[in-house]
Amino acid sequence: VVHAEIVLPEAAPDWARDRQQLWNKAEAADTRKNSTLAREFEAGLPWELSDVHRVELARAITRALVERYGFAADFAVHAPSHRRGDDPRNHHVHILCSTRVLGSEGFGEKTRVLDAAKTGSDEIRWVREMVARLCNDALARAGIDASVDHRSLVDQRIAALADGDDEQAAVLDRPPTQHRGPVVEAIIRAGRESEVDERITEELADEIEAIGKRQVAEAALRADIDALDTGIGALKLQLAVVEFQVAQALQEIADATPPAPDPAAGPFGPGGV
Repeated sequence: VVHAEIVLPEAAPDWARDRQQLWNKAEAADTRKNSTLAREFEAGLPWELSDVHRVELARAITRALVERYGFAADFAVHAPSHRRGDDPRNHHVHILCSTRVLGSEGFGEKTRVLDAAKTGSDEIRWVREMVARLCNDALARAGIDASVDHRSLVDQRIAALADGDDEQAAVLDRPPTQHRGPVVEAIIRAGRESEVDERITEELADEIEAIGKRQVAEAALRADIDALDTGIGALKLQLAVVEFQVAQALQEIADATPPAPDPAAGPFGPGGV
């Protein structure tokens, strides 16, 4: 643990700054034995940043959560352990949050917006976007030419295809990495075989095969779309020709039709007798 800190809403009481009192009162606020007392957010922190900048980033992420949901948050920044053989890039933050809003009178209502079926997915999407934005802001301030993207590889690839960037879409057409865990990672780094790693390798091979099949299907679909586009273009041209011919025929009819007599003019022309 590199750093641990409590972040609170502005109206929070002073006792909430004490970690023991904070979580004891959070537990006391719920009387059901199966109550959920806290929720956790975990976010990766760019390894390119310094420890100081990573702590600042973790604080900014936590502050954004507190300002949006009004709960109390207790965050801890973790660094990779060389002794355990962790990936040296595995800097991350754990943010433990109360499930209840914290006000001047103590804990209040539950933050249901994060759990409700109608709002939960949208809120999680907001959290992911916020974390990515703050990470990229921190990297930019540090002058580091790197960025993160909260979207899945599939969503990124769809966006690249929509922008006409086929090269980037091809780069993104790959299976996502799978989290192995510290134990398996240590086994692999030690050069020993792992049944888990073998299973993961097999799963990745299956995914790569599925990607190949999808690429063939997409190529066929693109050919069909191109053929449809060509057919639609020909139909539009034919329609334009027909419209022109109809307009020309109507004009010819109008030119050949004598003007109708004016009923107000009388039998002797304008003015009568």
